Amino acid sequence: LLIYFEHRNYMPGFGLLWAVASLLVFVGPRISTAMHQPQRLAWVALVAFTLVIAASTFSRSIVWQSKESIVEQSLKHHPDSRFARMEMASLEMNRTPPNPTAAQAHYQHLRQLQRPSTRFIGSLGIVAVECFSNQSVEIDFVDQAFAIEIETLEADALKALLSLSDIVMARACDGLSAHQLAFRITNMLDKSHLTSADRTIWRLRFRSARLYSHDGFTNQALEQAKMAWEPGSAEVPVAMFIVALLSNLDQREQARLLLQE
Repeated sequence: LLIYFEHRNYMPGFGLLWAVASLLVFVGPRISTAMHQPQRLAWVALVAFTLVIAASTFSRSIVWQSKESIVEQSLKHHPDSRFARMEMASLEMNRTPPNPTAAQAHYQHLRQLQRPSTRFIGSLGIVAVECFSNQSVEIDFVDQAFAIEIETLEADALKALLSLSDIVMARACDGLSAHQLAFRITNMLDKSHLTSADRTIWRLRFRSARLYSHDGFTNQALEQAKMAWEPGSAEVPVAMFIVALLSNLDQREQARLLLQE
């Protein structure tokens, strides 16, 4: 288990201790008659148990002293953990100053693993680090990343796509513009077996719309935004975004009708 989930062992551990204590209560009186000094032996066992627990608690407190130490411990025991690699890369980029070389090394490790979605995330991570560090992005490398046929658009892949799009919209990314990223995301969504009602799909449709709009591709943005919204849905930001796009295209009557829905 990743160290983040150690708390899941607390209740099973309590149950185990309860079973051991019950066993001692049941067996103790029966074997004490055969011992020379049972009380002294019991105290020795109790002290030894307390020392073991104290030593274990101290060792875990060292690991839990910071987020970085937790992730480092996870990587020590699970070097191929996608979650730990992504977290460590994020920590490296949030240093002052950032350490893009170390961050890219973690993403490069993910690119070498077998699972397609993991290689996809590793590739996107490298591109994100390059954009954030004002390095030039190779568009062929981006195409190779999106050419990877991933199993499904799971949470980690969604996080990687959203993080990259945030960086591309926040700063000028040499070699990869917002509309170029949007084009590749929409192509991927068009090939996905997930339905348009899937939350991951509509979130990425809406993000693609924002990417297109960022570069002034209003018609493409409107197309994606409409695919991310359905009448009667509670996604007000999507609807208001469509209204703004329609207004920019002088389609004010359609914008008014949409507001009425």
